[in-house]
Parts: sequence; structure tokens; C-alpha cells
Amino acid sequence: MRYKIISPPRHEPVDLASAKDQMRVLHNQEDDLIKSYVAAAREWSEGYTNRFLVRQLIDVYLDDFEDGLTLPYAPIDSVESISYIALDGEVVTLNSNEYRSYPDESGVDIEPVESWPLTAAQREAVTIRCYVGYGEDYQVPHTVKLAIKMLAAHWYVNRESVAAIKLEDVPFGISSLLGHYINVDF
Repeated sequence: MRYKIISPPRHEPVDLASAKDQMRVLHNQEDDLIKSYVAAAREWSEGYTNRFLVRQLIDVYLDDFEDGLTLPYAPIDSVESISYIALDGEVVTLNSNEYRSYPDESGVDIEPVESWPLTAAQREAVTIRCYVGYGEDYQVPHTVKLAIKMLAAHWYVNRESVAAIKLEDVPFGISSLLGHYINVDF
């Protein structure tokens, strides 16, 4: 199972002004750099927690329909469509009344109303298009936003991949803030 981002987030969960406040930056000369640190920190946080933080559209690819189909991508806002390559090679899109989806904190379970159709025997014969993420930036938990700001600020201060001194994790730092949001079903 793999996914591809079809429509990336339109905005970050942490705005430029909040990031600059965390960094104690008063000038505008490095705004683009700071925005890139915020985006990278969001992406790193998504990888660490196995969650999508802001609304984006993804396609999930499966080799075939499985009994008890579960997508471990959280949070899932909605399943937009399910399509598959039929035995004759044609792409078929299921009607939304042919399946039910049950989203929860760790992903979504999808079940057929009757039974799943047969698919062509090829890789990625099934495509599930869904919206994932918390939705708007105000719905992202505050501790996750703080972790993003802390990580972006760390990268702003430490711009190289090596340091002359040994850096230590701060107790109750980024991993502690994000630890409560790790999706273990991923």
C-alpha cells in the first residue's frame, strides 16, 4: 500500500508570524527561509506521527480489495472515490452506495455493502481517493503546532547538519509533544 499526494496543503498549520515569534525574528529578510522551515517541520512531524496534519487529497493504491480493508492514514476526512481495474482492463469507479467507510482516530475501515469486485491481477489495481488531515489549521492540536514551531526554530538557529558542540534533546521537547499523536496503526 502506498499513497500519492494529489493536492498538497494550501496552507501550513503554523503561520509565518507565529514561527517568527517563536524564533524571536523581527525582520522580513528571511521570511521565505522561515516558511520553508515551517513546511519541512510539518512534513517531518507528519512522518514522525504517521498523521496528515492539514487537509490534503491523496490517492491510496492497493493491489486488490482485501477483506476488512483498512487505510492507516489519519485523520481521514472523507473517502471521495474508489476505482479499480476490472478483469477486462477497464477502469471502473464504484458508486458511493456500494461501500461504507468508518473513519476513526487511526484511519478508516472500508467495507463493501455486498462484496468487493474482482480486479485485474496487477500491482495497484485499486485506487482510493480521500481527503486526509485535520482540516483547517485551527483544528491542529496546539501541542503539534508548538512542536512544529520548535523544530523550525531549531533549524533556523542550527543551519548545518553538524555542530561543533554536542546537542541534547530538551526534556518535554518535540518528541514528547508529538508522542501522544503517533498513529501506531500506520
